[in-house]
Amino acid sequence: MVRITIDAEMREKLFVSGELVELVDESGSLLGKVVPYLKPIPPGWVPMTPAPTDEELARRSAYRGPGISTEELLAHLRSKP
Repeated sequence: MVRITIDAEMREKLFVSGELVELVDESGSLLGKVVPYLKPIPPGWVPMTPAPTDEELARRSAYRGPGISTEELLAHLRSKP
């Protein structure tokens, strides 16, 4: 991950609205999108899924079972109606 420090002026430009920010170059070509880290969580915000418990995180990190490649996953998804 690359970490870039921005000054207060740039922070105001990027995050004043709290919305998703699109970064474009001089010609308008999309370079990337930035999702603001909002703390505290805005009122009315509801997570889509519950946060995993410590036990669930430990179970997931300990799993050493079989996996599939990205290509295998994509082929499987493409085979679905």
